[in-house]
Parts: sequence; structure tokens; C-alpha cells
Amino acid sequence: MAIQAYSCNNVAFKLLLSENDPIYANISDLSRGARYVPVEVSEARQKGERVVFIQKCLNPCCWYWQFEDGRRFYHWDKFAYMEIAKFNGVDVEAVRSSKKNKNAGPCPVCYNKNTNGGWNE
Repeated sequence: MAIQAYSCNNVAFKLLLSENDPIYANISDLSRGARYVPVEVSEARQKGERVVFIQKCLNPCCWYWQFEDGRRFYHWDKFAYMEIAKFNGVDVEAVRSSKKNKNAGPCPVCYNKNTNGGWNE
């Protein structure tokens, strides 16, 4: 049983959660830097599937959730994404405004090509 303390509107409260609780796993991901937890991840955890948040690179666009069946759902961070686009010489405004081609290119640190977020290709 883990005790987590939180503050919301300057009101502190505590949650008693088991480490096997899906909410605990989601909170753990957020505490490690994730800006959000995808619905697909939460739903899989609620069904009892093991989903692990992996951070092998310093770049938030390279973080991902690994599912039991091998699928990966990549985290996405707007500011890191724009920095990747700048590094790769991609026109940031074109990437930002395009609905079809939102490819900023690979991560300059780990060369991950899945920097667009979502399911791995």
C-alpha cells in the first residue's frame, strides 16, 4: 500500500493506493514526467494488462508505454517536438500547420523515428 499526498487548490489530501492499482501506475507515470497518460494505456491497465512507461532517452517524444503484446504508444510533447523539427531543418511552421505531414524527423539523441506520438509504426 502506497500513500501519495497531493494538493489541489491549496487543499492537501491523501490517496491510499495499491501498487497494482491502475491509478497508481498512471500517477507514477505522471510523476516521472509524462504530460498525460493515453486512454489506451489506462484502459489496458484497468483490464489487468501490464503496461510499462519507458524512458530510454532524455527527449519526451521518445518516451513510450510498452504493452504486453509488444505494441508501443509514444508520448508526445509539443516543445520537444518543435526542437526536433528545428534540429532536423524542418520548417516548424509548416509542421505546426500541416494536418497531413507532421513529421519532425528522428530524435537527434537516440535516433528514434517515432517522434510524432501515438502508436509505433
